[in-house]
Amino acid sequence: MAALTNSGEEAVRRELDTDEGIQASSSSSSSTFPLHIMYETERCVRWIQQGGYKKVCLQFPDELLCDAVCVSESIMHLLGQRVYILADTTYSSCCVDETAAQRVGADAVIHFGRTCLSPPNLLPVLYILTRLPVDVDSVVEALCGGGKVVAERIVLLADSRCYYAQEENIEGYEGEENESLGPIPKHTSEEDSIGNTIMSFVGRRVTIPSGTVFRDYACVYIGPDGPSLTALLLRFPESIFYQVDPVSGQVSEMSGIKLVMSRSIKLELARDAGIIGLVVGTVGVSGYVHILARLRRIIRLAGKRCYTLAVGKPNEPKLANFSEIDAFVYVACPGATVVHRGTDPALARKLLTPWELEVALLPGREWTLEQEVDFCSLLPGGRNHIKVDEEGFKEEVAGVSLLSNHLHTIGGRTSQGLDDTSGSVMVHASGVVAKLHQGGGGEVLVGRTWSGLDPSIIPPTPTGVVMEGMKGLAAGYTHEK
Repeated sequence: MAALTNSGEEAVRRELDTDEGIQASSSSSSSTFPLHIMYETERCVRWIQQGGYKKVCLQFPDELLCDAVCVSESIMHLLGQRVYILADTTYSSCCVDETAAQRVGADAVIHFGRTCLSPPNLLPVLYILTRLPVDVDSVVEALCGGGKVVAERIVLLADSRCYYAQEENIEGYEGEENESLGPIPKHTSEEDSIGNTIMSFVGRRVTIPSGTVFRDYACVYIGPDGPSLTALLLRFPESIFYQVDPVSGQVSEMSGIKLVMSRSIKLELARDAGIIGLVVGTVGVSGYVHILARLRRIIRLAGKRCYTLAVGKPNEPKLANFSEIDAFVYVACPGATVVHRGTDPALARKLLTPWELEVALLPGREWTLEQEVDFCSLLPGGRNHIKVDEEGFKEEVAGVSLLSNHLHTIGGRTSQGLDDTSGSVMVHASGVVAKLHQGGGGEVLVGRTWSGLDPSIIPPTPTGVVMEGMKGLAAGYTHEK
């Protein structure tokens, strides 16, 4: 019985699994830096007072939740008003959880920890990047000495939690092009007053001299391996990346080419799929409603069935409940849309990005080495926007699947045909459906080996004699005494 009923001590002592393997690093950060520096409490108070906010939520990721009480009490002491703590976010912790904030009627959110820096959707947000320990001497030695980083031109990038060290101590490295972090409303390439190119990507802004392109530079990334680095590797696969461990200074050379090639199979998954599910991965990033509407239209024009799923943080057991769906598209922020293989290998193989879906189904969208991880750039005004033209889907295009060796088709349906989904259904006396409209939900149900209980069929009357059963408890029935 002890194995079935315990005191719950195991649940209390269980270690949480957090992304990027940074739980130990985050706990050491709290001990390395004073809380008022780590969480910039005075800056938080000034921001709240200047904005006149009355209900403010403090959002913490799991690895920083141990400091939530101390930080909130410090802010309330300086501010003189109550604040609310948000944890166990509905979606990725790098995004602002506006859904939870609206439940308490919050008028502002302060986000702590790793962030994708995506433009917020509804509420004003203050991003406190916090800090990971950085051994500046080891990092500078990796950049300047020992021949570990071999490049004439480099772009110095960093995890958002290591940006303080780049800004304060490493910005004098000769030959680098520094980045600036902050929410970027438009994901385009612009020019400043002296002709330098300003590139915006994945919540970052980098300035490179005129007459050069980004692939001419090697990228030095200071921070742990994880979703942020994966997004950059997919965005610039032709560039050489040097990942520098912020503590030991160990350098790892990386390239995104192999990662891009390994994701090419996802295009065939989308083309073969008859039913595609759009997994909502954020409701706090501006434009998520528009990208969902755009993807639904593309899927329907391609002659496929589409369902939108809001299941919170996706995982393998959740998606297994939708056995009829052939492919899943994860609509999330740039820091979460590509699931890191080290976090969940099965989920990383299953989920597509919105850009990959458009490459597979949208006429005019061509595959390139540079993968787009930010869905905002696919919308009107974005860097990679292509208009969805119904004329391109009128002609049915057939092809042979490289996965199943079966024939698949794309297009051949118009918006008028898509709206007419009532169809005509013929049912025989035996209950067998003789005709269904193409792509309807009934077509899937009929193909099932078991379709559930039919309430119209009266169950048979039970036969036999009712007999008295045993009395007592399982530990000892009355007849056993």
